[in-house]
Amino acid sequence: MRPANRTATITRDLGEGPMTLRLGIGEIIQLEEVTGSPVASLFMRIMSQAWGVKDVMETIRLGLIGGGMVPPLASITVTRLIQPGWLDWYWPIATEIVHAAVQGAPDDDLSQDDEPGES
Repeated sequence: MRPANRTATITRDLGEGPMTLRLGIGEIIQLEEVTGSPVASLFMRIMSQAWGVKDVMETIRLGLIGGGMVPPLASITVTRLIQPGWLDWYWPIATEIVHAAVQGAPDDDLSQDDEPGES
């Protein structure tokens, strides 16, 4: 049985109030395509602070889409907010988005997760 309590959803203030961010499988596949990296490689790159601008911008854009924002608005929001001089403020948010997608969000209730191999 899969862990039903993992939402992979976080809420963060991107500079215009709280916004919901989530990478579903579709968004992860798009992120892999646009960055040219498997999600595990992107995760390691972002965690080690060896990220590129596209890593940060596309993670947040796709996180907004996965969180329910319509794609055109997500693109406009990311372009408006993520500007030179602000990348260091946004890369930790990109890190949290990918971390939530890979390992679960910090607010997820993992107490009901099955142990590996249980069903």
